[in-house]
Amino acid sequence: MTQERGTQTGGLIAGALGGGFLAFVIGLLASRPAAAAPTEDRLNYLIQLLEAIAAGVARLVEIGEKFVGPTPPITIIAQMKPGMVFVPLDPEGLNGAIQAMRLKGQTMFPQTRLAWACPAGVTTDFTLTLPANYVDTRRICRITSDFYDPAIVLNIFVDGELATPQGVALTGATTIDFGEFYVKHTDIRFSTANGSPVNAVLSLEVVPALMEKSFYDEFYAPIMNYMYSQLKEVAGGGV
Repeated sequence: MTQERGTQTGGLIAGALGGGFLAFVIGLLASRPAAAAPTEDRLNYLIQLLEAIAAGVARLVEIGEKFVGPTPPITIIAQMKPGMVFVPLDPEGLNGAIQAMRLKGQTMFPQTRLAWACPAGVTTDFTLTLPANYVDTRRICRITSDFYDPAIVLNIFVDGELATPQGVALTGATTIDFGEFYVKHTDIRFSTANGSPVNAVLSLEVVPALMEKSFYDEFYAPIMNYMYSQLKEVAGGGV
């Protein structure tokens, strides 16, 4: 934004005129107190006062322009870097956009619900293998059971990496977030230690976001990398 200030002389002249104008308004107020006049007179008085104020302001502007010239226009200079036109993407948001594209042969989003038995006193492994040449970018799934007990503890491994280091005690239906392991390349293993005296049947509900590997490498991964680079630029103060 650019702005010019008036000269000292202009300021003094305008100040003097403003002082005289103010004295006129004060004199008008003193000579005819509005509160003491009848209602109709008070209205006429206020109208006269407003007209005097408007005339005085116009005169101030006229005199001021003789010394400092016409008021310069306000200029706003907007600058925007490409990196600012950016909204960080949640993986699930990007999954939804890709799902809407209906890219047959490159993506699949099959509704999936599977169940497996977890006998009492036994640790049971259930492995879900991804289709060949596909990766799964779904970040969350839901686990339910026909019996809940804090002694039933679930651990989830993604491509051999433990995604639940504290374990998940099955005290109720549970939404699982795969965290930093949400991009799955080969398999997901659900290892359930049933320390309760009751047999349980666990269920997995998920809509996997399956992407053909070349599509993931050429489309999905570059978007995530771009998001990282932009956030890094913002964090580094480069914007």
